[in-house]
Amino acid sequence: MIPDQISIAITGNTLILILFIIIIVGLSILFYRYTLPPLPPARRLALSILRSLSVSLLVLIVFEPVLIFMNREEKKPTVAILIDDSQSMSIKDNGRNRAETVKEFLEKDIIAQKLSQARVIYYKFSSNIFSLSENSSDSISFSGETTDLSTVFRELKDQLQKENIQAVILLTDGNYNTGKNPIYNAEATAIPFYSIGIGDTSEQKDVLVQKVVTNNLAYAETRFPVDIIIKSVGYENENLEVQLSEGSTIIDQTKITLRERIQEYPVQLHIEPHEEGVRKYTINVSELPGELTDKNNLRSFFIKVLRSKLQILLFAGAPSPDVSAMRQVLIEDKHFTIKTFIEKRANEFYGGNYTRSETDSADCFVFLGFPSLTTNGSIVAQLREVIDQNKKPILFINGKTTDYTKLQYFESILPFGWSNVSATEIFVFPSIDVRKDSKHFTRRAADRISQYQPTKIFCYNRSWCVEMATSHSGELSGRTNFISPYNECNPLVNDKRRRKERSGNTCQGCIYNYRSSRIHRAGL
Repeated sequence: MIPDQISIAITGNTLILILFIIIIVGLSILFYRYTLPPLPPARRLALSILRSLSVSLLVLIVFEPVLIFMNREEKKPTVAILIDDSQSMSIKDNGRNRAETVKEFLEKDIIAQKLSQARVIYYKFSSNIFSLSENSSDSISFSGETTDLSTVFRELKDQLQKENIQAVILLTDGNYNTGKNPIYNAEATAIPFYSIGIGDTSEQKDVLVQKVVTNNLAYAETRFPVDIIIKSVGYENENLEVQLSEGSTIIDQTKITLRERIQEYPVQLHIEPHEEGVRKYTINVSELPGELTDKNNLRSFFIKVLRSKLQILLFAGAPSPDVSAMRQVLIEDKHFTIKTFIEKRANEFYGGNYTRSETDSADCFVFLGFPSLTTNGSIVAQLREVIDQNKKPILFINGKTTDYTKLQYFESILPFGWSNVSATEIFVFPSIDVRKDSKHFTRRAADRISQYQPTKIFCYNRSWCVEMATSHSGELSGRTNFISPYNECNPLVNDKRRRKERSGNTCQGCIYNYRSSRIHRAGL
């Protein structure tokens, strides 16, 4: 395709580039004005031109030239006509069906005739938007179970630039029963919306399931609620039966008494699924005489039901307090079944013998300091195969028993990498400046420390001890650290020896309980 326009642009100033080129040409002529040995004028001119061109090209590259090819294509402004394809469009108003009104409107093609200078495209929508090849009424079935205008406008926004949409016309009864308020997504398109109302705008006698709220996920053999909003218009002192069913089986039901005018009634029913899988449930309210339509008397929804208890396999490289803590956390959830394999030696575990069938039936894996140096390579390969093929989730907790060479089997599964592994452990603890001129540790701070019960003193040099205090509830307090400059933390040193060795060397490595009187003796 031949471009309509070709141009060159540079990033720098054009006048500066021209000035550079003039200087280069002048210097090139001056450079070849006299030559040794002397050259004919024609050759000297040719050499001057070659040097000027080569140096000028180098300077041009510094200015980053861009060659621009431009093609122009004119598109007519497009008007999008959105046609409501939900079940509410089949309601009869004063003896006339709304669907028939829409079909008649499309067959006359009134909008396309009025907008001869614009391109007109058609979409139908209910919970999503679908493009129509033409304004044929045969492709519109008015069978959508829900109307989600918010999602429709968001999907329409993706079509704006591609179709050059400049305006939108809505053919709808205006009833949206799911999703967010559509006005926000309509404003985000930044184009005008025009609506053509279909049907009678006045409230008519009707009963409908307005809203259903429940879990998307549930566990088998676990009872959970379903919250329902029932709306009634124009009925009074009528008894209404609300049923929750799966297929032809009624799971739960209740009755409500309707009050006058427009009212909304919150209803709560319960489900206790017995089988796993995706289950379809339906809320159905009984039909009353004189209703506008009975098609909105029911609402269906889906729930993914999981097994009543998920099987979790916990592999640990060695016994440790971390294993007990992790087991305790998982056992507290009644939906989990925990099987623990704590490595004793190669192919042997505390907690039972490992078999391939247990990994196949597991729903999740927890590795705590696993695999270790003694872990059998065949076990690691089996776990890797099961996790990768069945896409099982894995929780990895690092530990000092972890063998990173064997952990490489799971490197493609784990969301992290590692390098320069070191087995050295570093104990880190805080310190407090207790000099007399210290602005951070005052008498008030010392008084606050005395309210906590310490557990240990760690000594890190000859004459200073760091005391880690805990509150009475057992939680570590970040403001209760205390450094004693005395050598009184050693329980093996008698009082006489303490007085002689207040600057001595007996404090290292001791563990001792704290007494509040030490604060005063420390002079704080």
